[in-house]
Amino acid sequence: MVYGIVKHFPVITLAVWGTIAAYQLYRRRVRTLTETSFLLGAAAWASYAAFDWLIFNTEDYGTAFVLGRLSLTSLTLAAFFLLVFTKLFLMKPQRTDWVLTLPLAVSLALVWDGMLLDMQGGFPWNWTGVFDPSLFLIWLLYMVVYASLAIWYVYRAFKVVRNHSTFLGWRMFGIFVSLLVTLALGLSTNTIFHSLNIPLMPLFSSFLVMPGVIVLYVLVPLTRHRISSVIAKWKSRRYRIVAAYMIYENGTLIASKTSLPGGGVDEDIFGATLDAIQTFMRTSFPVLFGKWLRRVEHGDVKILIERGSHSYIALVVEGEDTDTLWIKMAESIQRFERTNDLRLADWNGVPEDLELLHETLDDFFTEAAVFS
Repeated sequence: MVYGIVKHFPVITLAVWGTIAAYQLYRRRVRTLTETSFLLGAAAWASYAAFDWLIFNTEDYGTAFVLGRLSLTSLTLAAFFLLVFTKLFLMKPQRTDWVLTLPLAVSLALVWDGMLLDMQGGFPWNWTGVFDPSLFLIWLLYMVVYASLAIWYVYRAFKVVRNHSTFLGWRMFGIFVSLLVTLALGLSTNTIFHSLNIPLMPLFSSFLVMPGVIVLYVLVPLTRHRISSVIAKWKSRRYRIVAAYMIYENGTLIASKTSLPGGGVDEDIFGATLDAIQTFMRTSFPVLFGKWLRRVEHGDVKILIERGSHSYIALVVEGEDTDTLWIKMAESIQRFERTNDLRLADWNGVPEDLELLHETLDDFFTEAAVFS
């Protein structure tokens, strides 16, 4: 009776992580490697739960064996994307990051070539995998190391967030604890007891609902204070924003803000030049049709461009641009255009008619102050 209920618990995990992945797609949070790795990680956790639920509820041996491999594949990918996301969430990408894919490739090869020997039936939850001990130990080492490194990065992020906000620090601490508890419980039910031939239902996919619920709670904007905003402010120490421009789709400057003495460059020429460069690139190279310029670099100075439907933000930045800065640019232009949707569709050239204009640009110059 109990197992008849418990074997459906992975559906809850599937619903939670599936909702997280759908929410990220709805928000179009796939612009940076950090966002993409988080989305793929959420999808992998949801897939792992789905395959586990199918294993617990199928009667066919062949189907169970294939589902077993798919379940292990999803779990292997989930650990990889979890590590990539937590690392990039806190640190800048490095040229050596590609090395992380090597253990992933080995682990996936083990899953599909010899590690899973059989699916043993007759249990109240239907099936349990039978593994090659040596290959399973190698795969388990990959899982433990990658999951432990990810949890370590989460702990480091917690310390950063805690220094800024006790309230947000507790949220981050909740994610850290839930991941730690889930890893411990998963190791117990899915590996340790299984290795000792103790008949216990593998519950790792069910336990994953705990970090999923906390992550979903953190993602939903219940308050104006966000963990990602704190990390973005902390990362803003790596760059200095020299100027910010809001430009209409035809190249007309709407507004600007600069930290340069005397106002810096001629603002109208700046907007017209950017528009001319983009028009030249798109007309001269047909392969770029439908695409837009996103970056111009000269030495240590960069011009970063994030487009909306009728306008775009251009930032002049010194130093290292970060993924969180790109995310902030995307969120800012989306919020600005939502607020001025009808006005921008038929803008008459009067900046005073647009709301949140100066607030949007001013916000880029206040990030570094928190940790300065």
